[in-house]
Amino acid sequence: MRKFENTRYALEREWEADYSDTPLLSVVEDINKQLSEVGEPPIDEPKLKVTLELNLGELENAGQSPESVVTIKAKGPLRLVLKRMLEPIGCDYIIKEGYVEITSADSGPSQVLRTYDLTNILPNNRHAASLIRVI
Repeated sequence: MRKFENTRYALEREWEADYSDTPLLSVVEDINKQLSEVGEPPIDEPKLKVTLELNLGELENAGQSPESVVTIKAKGPLRLVLKRMLEPIGCDYIIKEGYVEITSADSGPSQVLRTYDLTNILPNNRHAASLIRVI
């Protein structure tokens, strides 16, 4: 679960992207380099590395390859920058345990992990066990 937390934390970080006709693989390598320099997430665990990985089979299904060019100039959370970058080439991303998989937009995850901020409902976690039983 901590790997998902780190991945979610990395995707919420403010990001600035400026790529013009750059191969997808080069962009992914650049983002991975920058992610390796990201500070510790706000959890009491050692830092777990978060990376982007290309699903080559699904990219091929979308008619793309690691050499497909992307162009984007954007600033915002990494999750939105990725969406805006991948959408024009028919791709998307899926959050996996400890990494983000770049895949075709049609591949859709077979299972989706959803997280919800419950701090308004359980501000002190006193009733967390009861909520878990209900879920």
